[in-house]
Amino acid sequence: MSFLKILLNHLFSEHECAFELEYRFHPTRKWRFDAAFPSLMIAAEIDGGAWTQGRHTRGKGFIGDQEKTNEAQLLGWEIYRFVPDDLSNGKFVDVLSRALTNAKSKEVSSNGKKAPKTNKSQAPADT
Repeated sequence: MSFLKILLNHLFSEHECAFELEYRFHPTRKWRFDAAFPSLMIAAEIDGGAWTQGRHTRGKGFIGDQEKTNEAQLLGWEIYRFVPDDLSNGKFVDVLSRALTNAKSKEVSSNGKKAPKTNKSQAPADT
């Protein structure tokens, strides 16, 4: 199991919110999020190559990432961006945990009652 999946499983158990890896979010484009919590429309992108002129930091890749992020936000997604070090330094779990908590509290306040819990059997299977 990848370290990313271990962290996402931790978030699932803490927040009872199912996640998907490589989640295709756009109705016509083949764009995917590295990880997503579709029921809350929260996504995580992990951008590698920050110090090595990787795809996400060079012109064409950077512009493509902006287009993808803008389209996702227009569809109502919250996108959180990380670098690989954030998986091991705690930032990934901290930021997504706060985002999931905020989203769930918005669900409660918008309908006046507590959001239904996700069935634990919906946790993604190990691959």
